[in-house]
Amino acid sequence: MPRHRHAARANPATCARSCAHASPSGAPESSAAGYRIPKPASLGEAAPASWRDAVGATARAVRAALLARRDGARVFAGTYVVTDNVLRVAESMIGPLRTAGASTRMAGWGAFSILYYVLGFVMEEQALAPAAAAPIDAASRRGPFEELAAQRYPHVLAAMDDLFDMDFEARFEAGLDLILTGLDVKMKAGAG
Repeated sequence: MPRHRHAARANPATCARSCAHASPSGAPESSAAGYRIPKPASLGEAAPASWRDAVGATARAVRAALLARRDGARVFAGTYVVTDNVLRVAESMIGPLRTAGASTRMAGWGAFSILYYVLGFVMEEQALAPAAAAPIDAASRRGPFEELAAQRYPHVLAAMDDLFDMDFEARFEAGLDLILTGLDVKMKAGAG
């Protein structure tokens, strides 16, 4: 599980400015909050091989930026900050999707569906981190989950090992792949 680099409680305005700087690549630059963030690829650098690579790289960069602050996702979610950096993140997802054949609606909604996934995933990930304000001990919760599931939820019981798997990298990538594959199927079908 990634460790959070900042022990101090995140300030909403600072986190919104900082987390909005996420981008898919390159050398870091300093943010207004005073910590290192990814810098966008400069002209002349090789472009990602595919729209999936470009959009996936942006999603991973946003996740990394949110994880860089304790409660980063919780503080940033719902703020609707309007900055060049926020629009740059959106552009780095919407552009490749449109270039690959998605309609403007599918590209816009698809990009923001991915961003909502990233925010929700990181909120859950950060709640289980030792650095969380009130960390949740998943191991201590498993017993009660199994007990109730054994009574009347057989499919949940069967999936218990996977539900309590703390490999957040693998879980994040699996969820991201599901969304990207769904977008790919829709674009190939000419939908939306």
